[in-house]
Amino acid sequence: MRLLRLVLTLGLCGGLAGAAPVPGQLTPEANLAAVVQLKRAIDLGYSYRDLRRVDWDKLFTQAAPRVAPARTPAAFAEALGKVLAEAKDMHIWIEAGGETFPSFRRQVAPNCNVAALARLVPGWTAHNDMVSSGRFPNGIRYLLISSWTAGKTKELAAACDVIRSADPAKGLVIDVRPNSGGSEPLAQQVAGCFIEKPAVYSRHTLRVEGALKGPYDRILQPNADGPAYRGKVVVLMGPENMSSCESFLMMMKQVPGCRLVGARSYGSSGNPKPHDLGNGVTVYLPSWQDMTPEGKILEGEGIAPDVPVASKPSDFQRGDPVLEAALRLLRSPAGAGGKAAGK
Repeated sequence: MRLLRLVLTLGLCGGLAGAAPVPGQLTPEANLAAVVQLKRAIDLGYSYRDLRRVDWDKLFTQAAPRVAPARTPAAFAEALGKVLAEAKDMHIWIEAGGETFPSFRRQVAPNCNVAALARLVPGWTAHNDMVSSGRFPNGIRYLLISSWTAGKTKELAAACDVIRSADPAKGLVIDVRPNSGGSEPLAQQVAGCFIEKPAVYSRHTLRVEGALKGPYDRILQPNADGPAYRGKVVVLMGPENMSSCESFLMMMKQVPGCRLVGARSYGSSGNPKPHDLGNGVTVYLPSWQDMTPEGKILEGEGIAPDVPVASKPSDFQRGDPVLEAALRLLRSPAGAGGKAAGK
């Protein structure tokens, strides 16, 4: 209530309530009440509230005059997105009037060039907007999965076909460098093709009524309906990987002999949940703290590759040092992968 009195005082003293209400438009009072609703949602349900080290009382007190004048839910959402950008959280966004408004926008230097890959990988085939593949002359199979878009099970079937066609003795490259996440169950379908028994790949805690509950294990199950691949395999990763794709990386870490090659992932996972602010605006806030199986929080840290490959964007104009490192690994006497590599 202290925050509500404060923001209403700021609003009224600043002349925000000077104009006569227009039917169908938001009012400063409704918007400032929505700020209070958001503060409550952050206090009780935002899993990274304390990790962000944001002075939330100060933030919303200063932000109140910025969001209060909004006359439409979309205008409020746009202004609120700029306020919440302070948290630097990719898993906070706002919805209003059928539109989605982001908060923080990340800037990373990718360690791949998909357009160049189409030239570099022999037999390049784009199966759909998610899956592409190729085959190198020595028999190594290449598979690119550019997203884990929810609902695209049919598109993902092409990835299983590629895995099925791979020679376990030659090896398989799975490239997810441009993949920033999506549906974790889809990622489980692919990773489940590489294990024989259930494996804990991640843990998480949940923020419930202001307290963290857990941790809870997330378990990768073998994909009984997919191909069973037990050969040499490497996964190409990088800074664009986050969310469900980082979960995929942790899944593949449970595969015997699998090696992750490239650069550290971004480090962001939230399992966002909606919170109605009461003025036609809904904010999505992360509900969990994602962790490695050992209990290390993933947020802001990411996942380190087994084989780091230093690179800069210009390296990918004509070549691909990450892919080259993976191919060298698969072609080496020790190889990389499961039973076929003697692991």
